Amino acid sequence: MTTIKVTPEQLLSVSRQFEAAQSQVFQMKRLKAEGPLNYIILMMQRMHEILLDEAQASIRAARFAPELTSVERMTLLRDAVTRLKKRRSPCTRCEE
Repeated sequence: MTTIKVTPEQLLSVSRQFEAAQSQVFQMKRLKAEGPLNYIILMMQRMHEILLDEAQASIRAARFAPELTSVERMTLLRDAVTRLKKRRSPCTRCEE
């Protein structure tokens, strides 16, 4: 049998992540029960958050990773721009 040692900080961190996930699932279930439109809005907001996080990660990597070549940096920046355009795209359709 394998024993895994966990620090109190790790346990607290996992506990917080679990509580956040439970809260998000509860919110999704509530909105889905209220109506499909609310659920779709929540999913679009979540998708936008994910695209923004990924774009920010690409920008940070392009800026702060010392071992990257200039070609790799440009590729990361193009990726960030593409993700930001995808993030903006659904909102502009909704506003029309």
